Amino acid sequence: MLIFSPTPSCSEIPIMTIANPFPAIPSCALAQPGRRGGIMVVAVAATVILGIFLALAAAMASGTRYRIPEAGSEMRVLFSGESLGRILPNMCEGYPAGGLEFRAGFLAQQRRPFLLLDTGCLTTPGPDAALWAEEILRQLGEMVYDAVNLGEHEANLGAAELARLAKVGPPLVNANVRRLADDQPVAQPFIVSRRGGYRSAITGLVDEALVRAPDLRAESPHEALARLLPAMREAAEVLVVLADLDREQADALARDFPELHLILHRSRNNTRLPESVNRAVVGAIYGDRYIADTTLTWEGQRRLSARTEATELTSQSAGAAPIQNIPEGLRVSPERIDFGPIADGEQRQAQLTIHNDSSGLVRLSRVLSTCGCFVLGIEEQDIAAGAQLEITVTLHAVALEASNNVSLYLQLEGAVEGMLMVPATAQIIANAEEAAL
Repeated sequence: MLIFSPTPSCSEIPIMTIANPFPAIPSCALAQPGRRGGIMVVAVAATVILGIFLALAAAMASGTRYRIPEAGSEMRVLFSGESLGRILPNMCEGYPAGGLEFRAGFLAQQRRPFLLLDTGCLTTPGPDAALWAEEILRQLGEMVYDAVNLGEHEANLGAAELARLAKVGPPLVNANVRRLADDQPVAQPFIVSRRGGYRSAITGLVDEALVRAPDLRAESPHEALARLLPAMREAAEVLVVLADLDREQADALARDFPELHLILHRSRNNTRLPESVNRAVVGAIYGDRYIADTTLTWEGQRRLSARTEATELTSQSAGAAPIQNIPEGLRVSPERIDFGPIADGEQRQAQLTIHNDSSGLVRLSRVLSTCGCFVLGIEEQDIAAGAQLEITVTLHAVALEASNNVSLYLQLEGAVEGMLMVPATAQIIANAEEAAL
């Protein structure tokens, strides 16, 4: 409740602790029936008070304290997912796309307000998984993300790393994973964002079968969501779920919880433009190469429709300078890296030598690859004319369809501008015994 202070035209009398619906009428006049015109004012005040009580009763009966979006109302939501450790652009289609730099460039061109969300799986398994997650979260914070779901790979970092990551960037949300030590949530069960025109309660879920960290326990997403929904309904008009769940599991949430408005789930490299399922809108976006821009429209009777554009994150869509291909004046040895048989989850190193045959200084500014499984033990390096640079390439074997044949792309500046491609192969197999044969 608001308490209005006395106005200069009123005597010093007790002030009513109700909101004044008529700013032109002094608040204290509502409390003085003996004043001139007081009968009319008291009648108006009584009507207003009755209306306030009726509105409060209706709000309590509906289970929400806030207005429900009317038919024709719209709300804009941008979302991404499955970064999988890809901080830099990748070359899956033969040209640079994805990565955080292009994503930030695209978002900088968009007109706010809108909700900005990520469905999780920021990193991939491996010794550097926590470092990738930390760097990606830091950059998502700079992009002003509203919430990030706790995905499979983040959950399996364990309680201590999750406590550290929770302090890095945007809010991490999850409703169904808890620490074994004290049975407390590993992330915020839900947050409320006021961006996009409405209060949105945003929670996160992960398939309990994917959580294998020894110091965590996961419960059924359905059970966790059922317990949390009353608080979400009380806090906001729009209910959003970010989920590391497959399509069938996400659709089941929409059918079983008709009060939900938006469910964004893990794509597993298959974009699903948001579509209506029951009363909710459900969708997914492919990997880190794309970002989805969805406008939700309320059609009445709590039903929603969505129109969506999926944008590939390239130098063009990011408003960045294009990257040139295949420069002359440089060469590498070996021309192809063969890591040989390697077990899933293991790592192997190889040496790569870059020869500068040009007449000027060349700078190796960064390295791109067709998957997030490569780590190069270098930062920005200069190569003098006629000199060479040796770098170490580390492969973290991940059993993905694209992992057996990948490429490194060396971005060069200075006397030689452009990209130098190095093909790489590896035979990734299920266990170490087979890899040793």
